[in-house]
Amino acid sequence: AGVFNPIESKTMKEKFAADPEKWWTEDELLAVSLKAPAYFEPGEKHHYSNAHTVLLAKVLEKATGKPWQDEVAARVFK
Repeated sequence: AGVFNPIESKTMKEKFAADPEKWWTEDELLAVSLKAPAYFEPGEKHHYSNAHTVLLAKVLEKATGKPWQDEVAARVFK
C-alpha cells in the first residue's frame, strides 16, 4: 500500500538503538508511518512495511470490537 515503514526512519533507528527493550505501541509506530510520505500510490508497487501489519490489527479491532490478538487466536490458531 506504500505506507512508510517506521523502522526505516533515522529517528526511529536511533530510538531503537538507545532503548532496545522498549515495547512500541501500535499508535507510536503508526504516528511515525503516517507523518512520512507514502512510498508510492496504493496499487502501484509493493514495499514491505511493518505499518501494514499494525493497520490490519486496527481494522480487525474496529470491525470486531475485540482485541486483534483474540481474533487471531480464535480464527487462525484455533
